[in-house]
Amino acid sequence: MFKMKKKLCYFLVCVCCMFTYTANAASQNIPNLPQFDAKSYILIDAKTGKHLASKNPDMRLHPASITKIMAVYVSFQSLKKGQIQLEDKVLISKKAWMMKGSLMFIEVGEYVSVHDLLKGIIIQSGNDSSVALAEHIAGTEESFVSMMNHEASNLGLSNTFYMNSSGMPDADHYTSAADIAIISRALILDFPNLYKMFSQKKYTYNNITQRNRNRLLWLDPSVDGIKTGHTDSAGYCLAASSQVGNMRVISVVLGTKNTRSRRNITKKLLRHGHRFYKTYHLYQSGEILGTPRVWMGKEQVVSIAPDKDVFITIPTGTFDSLKTHININPEIIAPFATNEILGRIQITQDGVEIGNVPLLAQRGVSKGGFFRRMYDRVALFYKNLLDE
Repeated sequence: MFKMKKKLCYFLVCVCCMFTYTANAASQNIPNLPQFDAKSYILIDAKTGKHLASKNPDMRLHPASITKIMAVYVSFQSLKKGQIQLEDKVLISKKAWMMKGSLMFIEVGEYVSVHDLLKGIIIQSGNDSSVALAEHIAGTEESFVSMMNHEASNLGLSNTFYMNSSGMPDADHYTSAADIAIISRALILDFPNLYKMFSQKKYTYNNITQRNRNRLLWLDPSVDGIKTGHTDSAGYCLAASSQVGNMRVISVVLGTKNTRSRRNITKKLLRHGHRFYKTYHLYQSGEILGTPRVWMGKEQVVSIAPDKDVFITIPTGTFDSLKTHININPEIIAPFATNEILGRIQITQDGVEIGNVPLLAQRGVSKGGFFRRMYDRVALFYKNLLDE
C-alpha cells in the first residue's frame, strides 16, 4: 500500500512538472526584447488587443503629430454619420493658413475638399489642414478638440488630454503609448476602407509634392500606416501597423532621439509580434454554438451565439494546448430578451483562462401560458431532484 501511494505521488509530481514545463516552454520560446532607447513603447495585436510587449506604456508624454490619429478618427466618424461628405468644399480660414510647422500649403480664402484635407493631414501631416478640417466639422478648433477629448473618454483613454487638433506643443497636451495603440486599433477596425489613405506614400497639392514621413511604407511591404510625430518636447515618435497574412500588429514608439531610431525600434517590434505570436479565428459572429432548453416560455429552445468574431492571440506553436469550453446557464427561464447573456465561451491554455466570451440569445422568448408554466415548473422540480 505504501509503495502504491509512493508511485502515485511520483506520478502526480511528474504530471505537474510536465504542465509546468509546457507553460514555461511557451514563454521561453519568446525572447526578451532589449531595452530600446525610447521613453515609451507598446506592441499589441490589432484583432484581439492583446499586449505583446511594452516599456512605460502608460507614461504621459507629448505626442506631437501623432495627435492627428484622433483628429482623423473624429473626422471619419463625422463622415460615417453623414455630417460631412468627402466632396464638401472647406473655406480656409486665416487661422488655418497661419499655422506653423509641417504644412499642406493651403491658401487663405480658397476652397479645399474634405478629401484633400484628409490627405493633407494623413500624408503630409499638415497642421494647416488639421485646423481647417476641425473648423469645418465643429465650427472652431476648440469645439473640435472637445469632440476629440469626448471620444478619448468613450474609448477609455485614461492618460490622454488634447489641447489642439495638430499636436503643437502645449504643457497640458499629452497621451500615452497604450492610449495611442487603442485609438489606432479603433481607427483600423472601425474604418477599414478609409484607413487605406494611411498607406499612400506621397501626395501633391498646390504643385508641391510631399512624401509620407512614415518611411517604413517604402522599407516594409507589410506596413500600411499609421503616423509619425516630432517636436523638441516629444522627441521622434511613430505609430505603425503591419499585416502579415491574417495577423495585424500595432506598435507605438515615443520619445526617441532621431528618425532612424524610431524606425529601427518599430521594425524590431513589428517583427517580434509576427515571429513569436499568432492570432486565430475561433468562432464567427452569430455562429450557433448551442440550442439549450427554455423553461416556462412560449418556445422550448433558443439559439445562442457570440455577437462578435472570436479571436485569440497566443505564442506561435502553442495552438495544441488551447481548449474551448461552451458553458451554458444551467436553467434558462423565460421571459428574456434578444441578446441576453445565456452562457459563455471559456478559452484556456494549459489550464489557465485566457479568454471569456459571452453567448447571447439570438431571439427573445416571452413567458409561456399557464399550463406550459405549470408543466415546466413540475418538470424542473423533478429534474433538480434527480440532479442532486
